[in-house]
Amino acid sequence: MRAIPLFLLLTLAAACAPVRPEADFGKVSDIAQERLGQRPLWRLTPEDEAFARAEVQAVLSRGVGQREAVRLALFNNAGVQARFEEIGAARADVVQAGLPRNPSLGVLLGFPLFQGGPLAALAAQAMVSISDLAEVKDRTAKAQAELERDILLVGKAAMDAARDARLAWLECAYAQRAEALARDVARRAEKLSAEAARYRNFGLADEGRVAALEAAAAKAALEVSALRSRAAVAKARLGRAMGLEGAQSFELAEEAADKSEPLPDRDVAVAYAVEHSLEALAARHALDAARSGRALEGVRWLKDFEIGAGYDYDIEGNRTLGPMASLKLPLFDRNQAQRARADYLVRRAQRLAEDARSEAAEHALRALEEASLARERAEALSSRVLPPSERAAAWAARYARAMQLSDLEALHAELDLLRARLEHNEALKEERQALVRLEHALGGPVGARP
Repeated sequence: MRAIPLFLLLTLAAACAPVRPEADFGKVSDIAQERLGQRPLWRLTPEDEAFARAEVQAVLSRGVGQREAVRLALFNNAGVQARFEEIGAARADVVQAGLPRNPSLGVLLGFPLFQGGPLAALAAQAMVSISDLAEVKDRTAKAQAELERDILLVGKAAMDAARDARLAWLECAYAQRAEALARDVARRAEKLSAEAARYRNFGLADEGRVAALEAAAAKAALEVSALRSRAAVAKARLGRAMGLEGAQSFELAEEAADKSEPLPDRDVAVAYAVEHSLEALAARHALDAARSGRALEGVRWLKDFEIGAGYDYDIEGNRTLGPMASLKLPLFDRNQAQRARADYLVRRAQRLAEDARSEAAEHALRALEEASLARERAEALSSRVLPPSERAAAWAARYARAMQLSDLEALHAELDLLRARLEHNEALKEERQALVRLEHALGGPVGARP
């Protein structure tokens, strides 16, 4: 009789098993805090939704900097929010794996097939699967390892979204700067073209000079138009990265910073990236899950072993009550194929874990090389191309004012300087974006690496 209250207690505990992924999401939040300095928001309740909407409006009213772009991407991007839901699904799998199979209850009520026979016969049985109870430990361990893997992969998805938001912000900021540079030169060209047209009316400028200035002004205007379109495309891309709707407008709150961060040592960077790669860490948990799966298949050779109790009331009025057992004999299927499959999956997971570490090292090396090359190009343009272009434009402007050089030649010098500045601006953007990719590969800010 003591077994009945115990069985009822276990049944009640299983029925009340909650699915609470808050602590699991806390691990994702810790990953973001460590690597980005910000925590994401999983919008689960109406209060969360209201907070997110209010925060979006507050950020847009202040203007969007890089940190704000990352913040909005972490709690307003629908794709990121969809990945957060995977944590709840994985936690539900863990809870489900720890639940034993429901006991079975069978009842037979027999009626007479001929006149004059007994009124009825009754048989009943209740069975519990012992083989399923033997699987609970390994089944739960496998689901838990898969949950830990998913937490890291969702954390990586959040890091990817933050990287994409930063890249889009830099694209937008430098596109707007390029448009501003080109717009200044275009205004100067338009002014010179208008002055030449007035001089022509008084016979002080020939048609060739006027046409050349008109062509230069038109080219400058086309450059502005192209850069304006590029800036609009970059801004739309940034809005999508932040999860904004098409009607939500915003402005950037800060200028793009041109200060370069010192690059980390090659060997230190690679070692750190390998040790902290979320994909490599996730691959380790995938290996743990595969090993638990192999252990699970090892206990599944004895399938459908059930024990229970039966009650029988026969046609003569006799009543019997006693234990019952049911077993499928493992004569042909001893789960040998599934055990072999589990062995292959473990070896596959081992190789994938090794590959993840190698890939983390490769990504860090590639990102470091790209950042170094981008920096060299930006520094070369800054020290070797811009200074002579600026001197040439200043010299041409000075002699044009002294009427010892034509305005057209001075304008061409300004256009050459504009092209040099646009090229330098593009190089600075590529350098900053390379640093963002390097931080993503290393798992944190470049300056924070030892």
